Amino acid sequence: MTMRKKITIYGIVCLLTGSLSLWTGYTLSKNPQEDTQDSTLANRSAAVQDETQPPVQTETPIAEAAERIVPSTLMVYEYVYKDGSIQETTQDNSPYFLLDKTEEEISDMFSDWEIVSFTSEKVVLRKTLEEKSGQYYILGIQDGCIAVFYSEPVNGSKLKEVTSTPVSALSAEEQIRLREGINVDGKEELMRLLEDYGS
Repeated sequence: MTMRKKITIYGIVCLLTGSLSLWTGYTLSKNPQEDTQDSTLANRSAAVQDETQPPVQTETPIAEAAERIVPSTLMVYEYVYKDGSIQETTQDNSPYFLLDKTEEEISDMFSDWEIVSFTSEKVVLRKTLEEKSGQYYILGIQDGCIAVFYSEPVNGSKLKEVTSTPVSALSAEEQIRLREGINVDGKEELMRLLEDYGS
């Protein structure tokens, strides 16, 4: 075979392959185009119908963020005695371990207290006691740990106990309060404070 015949046969094969490819592409693309045109027309008619009706607005309810204790929250502890004749109230800044707590979390932590009010500005907790204890203590520092002292010497000593809670684990503000001494009325308040510092 001559070179000319080879080129002619090669050209015819290429022409047939190209024609077949074009025809296959055309027939395959023809149906999706019709479907696309049909769906485009349907979308346009739906849009025209939607324009005649006012748009429906749905409101998504936004959940209110729960109030939380912040560094400036005033903590008020009310002690009410069952005989009703004595009521004591102490106020304090929020301790570091209560920061960012919600009302539900405080309720869990202080299960034997009633939450009178709870806002980020002020939290009022109330505890009903059987009777005034008559026992007074002072929380302070001994050997780098939180210590409990009697307000009046008992058996010649003011030191009641030294806890295992290191003062260095507390905030600077709490450390200052302990250096100055925190007055505590009764075993119940003492237990609450020790539990708070231990958590």
